[in-house]
Amino acid sequence: MFVPEAVVDHHVGFERAEFSFFLRRCYSEGRGKVELARNNKGVEDLADEWVYVRRILPRAFATYLRDAILDRDSDQLRRAAALACGAGVAGLGAAIAIWRRGS
Repeated sequence: MFVPEAVVDHHVGFERAEFSFFLRRCYSEGRGKVELARNNKGVEDLADEWVYVRRILPRAFATYLRDAILDRDSDQLRRAAALACGAGVAGLGAAIAIWRRGS
């Protein structure tokens, strides 16, 4: 059920707020998506992920970069860099899962 007025408090432990955790999570997501697709419908299962990678991530990256430049906002630049790193590491995880399958 969707309740627009709802407020949810969600504690995130300090260790999960570290950049290294983010990168490990991205790697695991990329690798896990490929392994999960392998057990289901194959590449058809990855259609939503491809839309996300081709459309959503580039828009977010461009927005962060634009805001960083126009507003001289270093936080937005860090967000753009983190997004690029996360996407790259997720891609690496996916590529390794594909490569290991072929070995």
